[in-house]
Amino acid sequence: MKFGKTYETAYRDTGLALPAFPYRGLKKQLKNLLESDGANAHVRFFQHLTAVARGLDAKWRRAASRLLLAARGDARLPALVARLLRGDQRPVQSHAAALAAWAGLTREALRKIVKKFNKRYAECCGVTSVATFPACGIGFIAGDVRTQIEALSLAREDAEDTVGCPVCLEVLFRPVVLRDCGHAMCRQCFGELQRASTASRRDALGRMVPAVACPMCRSPACSAAAAPALGLVAKEARNNSFKRRQEAAREESERKIEMKHSNRVRNHPMALMLA
Repeated sequence: MKFGKTYETAYRDTGLALPAFPYRGLKKQLKNLLESDGANAHVRFFQHLTAVARGLDAKWRRAASRLLLAARGDARLPALVARLLRGDQRPVQSHAAALAAWAGLTREALRKIVKKFNKRYAECCGVTSVATFPACGIGFIAGDVRTQIEALSLAREDAEDTVGCPVCLEVLFRPVVLRDCGHAMCRQCFGELQRASTASRRDALGRMVPAVACPMCRSPACSAAAAPALGLVAKEARNNSFKRRQEAAREESERKIEMKHSNRVRNHPMALMLA
């Protein structure tokens, strides 16, 4: 069955109070733009498409951020979590699954409308170049929020497949998510990759910083965001492994503190006089 006939029902089935992607409206607008603007239609159409996507993304991010705070048990969300989640009484896991489903539907709708634009633009103007949607900055397409929501949406028995670090191959510990592609790894592993990297790239502030190649997709990345919700999923999926990582990290921290203080004592003037 065609996407245009089923997408509205699919959005309603998520049970979320988020608006659906205006697929039918954009199809009509695409037809009118091609008839009126011809070869210049792509500029106006993609400007409008980007504005629509950013508006939907802002609402999805807001709902996703509230859910991630609820998953962490944040003190700012005591008994009002249900109200902040627009009255949704479902547990965190099923609400995350609904948000992930909404994001998947919207990504599919974007892909379909861009494909339709390329087809009709080629028929109208004889242009065979393929236009792509600029995904940069759209959270439901790629990024740390999408990764954490998808991790929370997993059933407990399926979480084993996604809580491993692609660098050290251990359970994720203090995970971070690469801002560019959304893949996760341990914070320590990301720091080691940065220190070993010989490439550099300008970050959002224009500074030259070390750039690493994502071990999953090889995309260049220069920054990462903490993913505490993903850490909670890792802890629940592999509790014993997580405890071992936690104990090892504590021992390493104690060893560094001991070395730091022993060096201070060793180099103290009184100790040197008595030596």
